[in-house]
Amino acid sequence: MSNAFVDHGVEFSIPGEWTDRGGHWIASDGTTISLKFHHGPLDTAASLLDTYCLDLRLDAARHGGGLIECEKSQIGLTGVIKRPREDEAAGFAFDGCILAPIETGYIEFHVSNQEEDFSGDRESFVIETEHPATDNDGNLIGWQADPYGHRPSREAFFDDLFGHKINPLLKDLQLFARSDDPKYDKDFPDHPLSRVRSWLAWLNQHVAIVDTPFPYRKNQTYPLDVFELEAPPGFIHNTETKVPGEWFERPTFNGRVSHLGIVLHPEFPDAFESVDRAESAVLRELDESAAELLDAPVSYEVEVAGRPGILTACEISIGKKDFFDISFFLPWENASMEVAAVFESDDFARAMLNLEAVLPTIKKI
Repeated sequence: MSNAFVDHGVEFSIPGEWTDRGGHWIASDGTTISLKFHHGPLDTAASLLDTYCLDLRLDAARHGGGLIECEKSQIGLTGVIKRPREDEAAGFAFDGCILAPIETGYIEFHVSNQEEDFSGDRESFVIETEHPATDNDGNLIGWQADPYGHRPSREAFFDDLFGHKINPLLKDLQLFARSDDPKYDKDFPDHPLSRVRSWLAWLNQHVAIVDTPFPYRKNQTYPLDVFELEAPPGFIHNTETKVPGEWFERPTFNGRVSHLGIVLHPEFPDAFESVDRAESAVLRELDESAAELLDAPVSYEVEVAGRPGILTACEISIGKKDFFDISFFLPWENASMEVAAVFESDDFARAMLNLEAVLPTIKKI
């Protein structure tokens, strides 16, 4: 019954009730538990909690669901989302995750369960207990809301560039309901959400980190060959990338990764003042990479963070995931400097925010 996963950086004993299904386990209560190792450092500093909450909101929004919770935990970060069942049957599925940083990367645990026969017993119990107010149409007032009071931005981004007519955060989502509060788990211990929380708590208590956890950087300033910059919180310098330039990555739940890069282009010294040359530089990079272009670049002459240049944006696909790729070209000695933000396509607004944040920090050495 004792199983060690030292090669993955963690160690724990598998309960006898878990059934091995080749790559994941099924507990006797029907909960699915899995473990995956990701290469690359992960920063779980408490100051990043709001960032990780938004990551989970976006992930849940893809499926029409919402964030239930995201908190610092004993071995890293623990989060839970809810979503409608994939088979469109009544009821919800609940997905829990733990991100555990180790010296060589991070471990991601997944814990999932869903309502098989939706009874509404938990919801009815909470309604009878709390007596929430109703509007004139009988709808419960304040029944669903983000647990941390998040309000999505309703500002347009580049006039809905690339046909993003609906921000994923603005859809009618199944958000955290008052019946999802953990205080009701004791009244409904067999509810799928209660079971997911129970196994997440068990993992936090029984998993031992074998490797030394990654120490997050208090100073995010990186001196490089000819310039230095201050990376946004959570972004770590990827010194092993084979892509030209200096790249920084921020991994998060469900294998999502955001990228920031700085590339010097002596072969395109005029890319910062020519839309055509900027697009040529981007297209050549894509040709030499594993990325597939989904939409032709759209370019502007703009100022970003007070610096004039050419902003080029496109949508690409990498490894079956769609990304929003923004590149800003500005002058740099006898070359053009490209500052790029590559975020998953449902996070295009945050890509621009991070680009604006890193630009003012770039300085010559």
